[in-house]
Amino acid sequence: MPLFIFMSGYLYSYLYNFCDKYGDVRAFLCDKVKRLLAPYAFWGVFLCVIMPEIYSPLMLLNGISHLWFLWVLFMMFVVTSLKRVFWMSLTMWQTMVIISMSMLLLPVVFRFDLFSNLFRINFFVLYFPAFIMGIYIGRQTLDTWAGKHVRLIMTAGIVAMVMIISFSVSDKFLLLLPFWGLIVVCCVWLNRRLLTKFKVSGGG
Repeated sequence: MPLFIFMSGYLYSYLYNFCDKYGDVRAFLCDKVKRLLAPYAFWGVFLCVIMPEIYSPLMLLNGISHLWFLWVLFMMFVVTSLKRVFWMSLTMWQTMVIISMSMLLLPVVFRFDLFSNLFRINFFVLYFPAFIMGIYIGRQTLDTWAGKHVRLIMTAGIVAMVMIISFSVSDKFLLLLPFWGLIVVCCVWLNRRLLTKFKVSGGG
C-alpha cells in the first residue's frame, strides 16, 4: 500500500510538471470523484445493502471496509490540490519536516479510536508521507532526483531508524514494515543502473 500511494503521488506530480496535465483544479478533482469516490460509493452502498448488520451508511464517511484506501487517497488529492503551489514547491528540508511530523503523529492517531472512526484520519497520517515523497520526487526524473538528493535519502533512512526504535517501544513496530518495503523498492529502482553494471561485470 505505501508503494501504491507513493506511485499515485509521483504520477500526479510528474504528469502535472512534465506533461501539462491536471492544470485545472476543478476538472482534476471532478475526475478523481469519478475514478475514486464513485466506485467507493457504489461498492460501499452495496455492502450496506447486502450486509446491514455489519455495515451502516455512516461508515461511508469513515472508509468502509477494505475500500478505505479509495477514500484516503481521494482526501490526499484534495488536500494537495487545493494548495497545489505550496505542495509542488516544497524544498527538500520542508518535505522532510512534513514527513517527520506525520510519522511522529502516528502513535497519537493510532492510540485513540476517534481518528480511526472519523474520516480514517489515522490511515491518512500513516500513508501521507509516501504520497508527499512521491509528489516531491515527481518534480524531477528519478535518476536526476537521486543524484541531487543523496542527503535526503540518508535523512529518510535516519528518520526511519528513529521511528523503528520509537514504535518498538510503543508496540507499533508492525506499522513501519510497509515503509521498509517502500524504501527497499525505491533504493533498488534508483540504483538499477549500478545493479545492471554489476550483473554484467559479474557475468563476464
